[in-house]
Amino acid sequence: MALTDTDLRIVVEHVKRLLPALLIETAPDYSDTQKLIARIEENLIRVEEHLARSEERSAQEFKALRELMHAGFAAVDKRFEDMNKRFEELNANIDKRFAAVDKRFEDMRKRFEDMNKRFEDMNKRFEDMNKRFTALQWMGTVAFVVLGIVVSVVGLS
Repeated sequence: MALTDTDLRIVVEHVKRLLPALLIETAPDYSDTQKLIARIEENLIRVEEHLARSEERSAQEFKALRELMHAGFAAVDKRFEDMNKRFEELNANIDKRFAAVDKRFEDMRKRFEDMNKRFEDMNKRFEDMNKRFTALQWMGTVAFVVLGIVVSVVGLS
């Protein structure tokens, strides 16, 4: 059985008339709805208060964390300063040691110069001795030649 347009209009009119009454009968009591809304508002207020306390606590925790970080950075800076002082002292000690080594090398260089001077003096003495031996050799040769001539001249006569 198919409904015609007229039948549909009649059904719609009936539903429009009866719907508000049905909604009122089936809907929960208005006072219950108000109580529900009031409970929801209370819960929202509690949640907001909790969030506000949490934000304050978080802000305090962040402040404490920030202070700890500053203290840590200050400690690290102090350690770096101490390390810089130690490195400067170490560099000063190394410079002193190098200065001592340089002094030793300078002393050794002077000793080698003194030795070179002594060797030069010895070379000069050897050269002088060599000149003397050369002179003696010539004198011996001249004496031998003169003696040979004297023997030849005396032996011939």
